[in-house]
Amino acid sequence: MPNTHIVKTQLNVRASSSMLNRVKNKIIDEEHGGLRNEHGLLYGYAKELELTNPGTTTDVKVDNTNLKKRPIFS
Repeated sequence: MPNTHIVKTQLNVRASSSMLNRVKNKIIDEEHGGLRNEHGLLYGYAKELELTNPGTTTDVKVDNTNLKKRPIFS
């Protein structure tokens, strides 16, 4: 396993492939969870603009066709 070799030789740490996968998945979950929270704020911000500025129209468009990458807002 190349990942375990890198961890063992460069970091001088012994870790199994399953341990590395668990850590990787935890990091991904934390990153995407934070992004979900931040993206949720965009909708609230758009609604606040409409409430505080009469006549303002907002439209949040999201392209999340590629789930492995961050969503693209336009």
